[in-house]
Amino acid sequence: IRQNELAEKLGVSRQPVSHALHLLHRQGLVAESGRRGFEVIRLDPERIRQLYEVRGAIDALAAKLAAGRARADASGR
Repeated sequence: IRQNELAEKLGVSRQPVSHALHLLHRQGLVAESGRRGFEVIRLDPERIRQLYEVRGAIDALAAKLAAGRARADASGR
């Protein structure tokens, strides 16, 4: 993945593309490949399963907190 090419293809500046690629790098989804840009990391099925388990737990917690806030707002706090 080359930042310049992707930015041009998407019709955006390089900055948001660079930011997105660095976020993906921090998450271990892409790796820097020198002057060639970034490469997508091969994910193994176990890592994907773990990511979905974490996402499920976070989503469940977010729903629980939102429901609690909605009840508090409905009761007039």
